[in-house]
Amino acid sequence: MDLTTSGANLAQAVAASNATVAGLVDAADRAVAVSGALAIGLLAAAGLWRLCYRAWRSWRAPSILGAEALVGRRATVRRATGKTGWVLLDGALWQARSSSRPLRAHQTVRVLAVEGLELVVDPEEQQGEGGGAVVTALRARWR
Repeated sequence: MDLTTSGANLAQAVAASNATVAGLVDAADRAVAVSGALAIGLLAAAGLWRLCYRAWRSWRAPSILGAEALVGRRATVRRATGKTGWVLLDGALWQARSSSRPLRAHQTVRVLAVEGLELVVDPEEQQGEGGGAVVTALRARWR
């Protein structure tokens, strides 16, 4: 038996089976196959676009590390003695110093600067100050 003859017979058999399969697949099935391939291609393109967009956004994002990431954040005063005290920021206690007014416990402050391991803060105005009795009465009523 000659190898070229057996290779030719194999090629003829493959061609015949392809022709048979192609004859069984009509135009409607080809349209479904093409639309499925198109849908998969569009989904892949959308996924690639989303991945690239997220990478671009993260590249442009501001730094969230270091002392500059704390500036502008809000913290809650835990203990206060005059213009100094301890504030809670992101679950960590920081030593703090007020830039203007004395600090009070449970007061919200905004971080202005970081000097070493001490935060320079500014107390925020409490909305509704002066109406404390009214707020207390309403809270007691709704408990």
